[in-house]
Amino acid sequence: MKKPPNITTRQGGKARILKFPDGFLWGSAISAYQVEGGITNNDWENQNRIAKPGRACDHYHRFQEDFLIAKKLRHNAIRLSVEWSRIAPAEGNWNEEELDHYEHVLDMLKEKGFTTFVTLHHFTNPIWFSAQGGWANKKSVGQFAVFTDKVVDRLGELVDFWVTINEPNIYANLSYLRGRWPPFESSSWLTYRVYRNMLEAHNRAYEVIHAYYPEALVGFAQNISYNEAGNPDSPWD
Repeated sequence: MKKPPNITTRQGGKARILKFPDGFLWGSAISAYQVEGGITNNDWENQNRIAKPGRACDHYHRFQEDFLIAKKLRHNAIRLSVEWSRIAPAEGNWNEEELDHYEHVLDMLKEKGFTTFVTLHHFTNPIWFSAQGGWANKKSVGQFAVFTDKVVDRLGELVDFWVTINEPNIYANLSYLRGRWPPFESSSWLTYRVYRNMLEAHNRAYEVIHAYYPEALVGFAQNISYNEAGNPDSPWD
């Protein structure tokens, strides 16, 4: 694994070199819908209330160029997501060409010495999944486990870290409580149910991944805000 860069700073006119500790992972994180472009079969594309990315930065076709830039920046880790709606355009219908694509992407990363993080769900859902109630439907837990099994069976040897679900608390809040993301709901009860289903889906995905790779590193990405008083002596702060 390539070491991350040292950083040179100056204090009092003297140069000081700061070093990351051995094993430190220095990299970038991306999600398929935000960067790939050309994704049309999911719930974010199938709505008219928020902006759509269109071709985005065309990462789907330019991933080799993008990762070479990351290498020049001396990154040694990349986190990416696989797009569920590309891989499963209909329930039980697998697009092997899209799995081939993600295999090529991960092959390049491993060849260039990157540590790979793969996210299985990063906010977007296939249209067929949403039509059945999405994460508010208890069936979502099993459906996500089936998707996980397919991806792990095909790509698992190329993955160092698994992120099952990206920020389930943010997804549940903005999609089902505040109504700012698809499906634009505003229900405390649905928010609770969706969050519980997503956490159970994480547990099931964890089991699926470990059935293939017992020593696999698996977690979910949680968004947690921390606030500190500007003035600790102020009750208002």
